[in-house]
Amino acid sequence: MKEEKLTYAKAMQELDEIVQGLEAEGQDIDTLGERLKRADFLLNYCRKRLAGVSNNVKKLLGDEQE
Repeated sequence: MKEEKLTYAKAMQELDEIVQGLEAEGQDIDTLGERLKRADFLLNYCRKRLAGVSNNVKKLLGDEQE
């Protein structure tokens, strides 16, 4: 089975699902650690994507001002 490419939107959606699951009662302690690791990975992915876009926008705006 081919794995889907992760996008910012998919990462945010998965993060939202993880948070909703964590807020729900009756959490399975056996999967809690894995969910937290995945959430950490997704947060870092989103931060890197945002930083990259921010840098690109700054470059483009800087180039226009010259």
